[in-house]
Amino acid sequence: MFRFTGRKRHGFNLVELLVVIAIIGILIALLLPAVQKVRDSANRTACLNNLHQMAIGLHAYHDINGAFPPSNYCWDPRDHRGPGPTQGTWPTNLKYWYLSWLVQILPYVERADLAQNTEQMETPGSTPAPYCHAYSTSYTPGNTAVDYYDPWDMNPNPPFQIRYQGLATEMKLFSCPSDGRALTLDNCGGGVCGGTLRCALTDYVGCSGNDCFANFATTFAGGSTTNITTHDMVATFGTSILGPDLQPIKLGDTTHLGILYPSVQCQADNATGRIGGAYATGTINHGVRIAQITDGTANTIMLGEHPPDGNFIFGWWFAAAGMDGMGNIEITLGTNEFAVNSQDSENPFAAAGAGYIPPPPTVFTCPTEPKVGGGGYHFGPGDVNDFCSIYHYWSFHPGGANFAMGDASVRFVNYGVNPLVMMALGTKAGGETVNLP
Repeated sequence: MFRFTGRKRHGFNLVELLVVIAIIGILIALLLPAVQKVRDSANRTACLNNLHQMAIGLHAYHDINGAFPPSNYCWDPRDHRGPGPTQGTWPTNLKYWYLSWLVQILPYVERADLAQNTEQMETPGSTPAPYCHAYSTSYTPGNTAVDYYDPWDMNPNPPFQIRYQGLATEMKLFSCPSDGRALTLDNCGGGVCGGTLRCALTDYVGCSGNDCFANFATTFAGGSTTNITTHDMVATFGTSILGPDLQPIKLGDTTHLGILYPSVQCQADNATGRIGGAYATGTINHGVRIAQITDGTANTIMLGEHPPDGNFIFGWWFAAAGMDGMGNIEITLGTNEFAVNSQDSENPFAAAGAGYIPPPPTVFTCPTEPKVGGGGYHFGPGDVNDFCSIYHYWSFHPGGANFAMGDASVRFVNYGVNPLVMMALGTKAGGETVNLP
């Protein structure tokens, strides 16, 4: 028979309790990095899948239309040669004016609703009619059909309705899960007629080739083999401007171009050669065909990671002007980009950044290109609080970023890759022999 002795059972003393707490703390400290590593791996995989789905969408577009879309349908409305999707007569050739490649793949990434809304708003006579009629008087007085192609048109009165739903729609597919920010901005600036625009942004851009300067040289006075000099554009070029391979850029040299570049490269005023004026010279991109990617689709970058800056000034996915009016650094980027919208003394396009309202916080302090190394901004680590990071590919993933190639395959690329390798991979017909390490 058991007998109760009356002795009390003692709990932990203070020293034992502190030891237990310390052990638990050590276990948590050991566990957290592992949990974070698993989370980073899952986010990186989800990001790779996003790029893969977008690349498949681009290929579906190619299958239907016979070519990939230009990165941005950004021709000047006064240019009657403007490349509408069917190259129709003006003003209907303005269809898709300033709409990005991301808009063009909406039907192929299960967002037919946004695609249908876009098509409806692009049809003259549709409802609701444009709220603002400022554009018709600028180009052809009384031609209200032009107004239907304004992607930023909105009702200036409450409830400030935006005609194009896509402009303010955040797309999960267009957002990297490692970017914890909500990629929408309630105040993206004022509408043309008044009111406040709301916009959505993206973590992904198309690869335009090497850089905006080289792409501009391709279409400016096309066909010439002369180095770009002060005679060709403006005095601040010096004797010549070097490409990312540190060789002089040639006019009409198409080897710098990638798969997704704008319909018009870096608009230039015909009189001054300055960016931002009326487009008057050069050729128009109606879209790149797979047959034109002679470097091989598996060896040519099509898409890459590029988070919006901390103030969400650049990165609009639906309709973007970018640093040069052509969408560069917003929905397209070169592998070795130059900063167009800065007032660096070496920048021939210095005036381009002056019109942004509000202006980027350090728009006038980012050099045209880094002074160390040269040849443009290179793929490497970035920070949303460093505005100059907007000029190169980077991601929130540790050690590198994801890229989709022209064959829709996806790769994680480490930051240590040679900039000349990235340059070679950015071109569709450069003739280089190179593979990712």
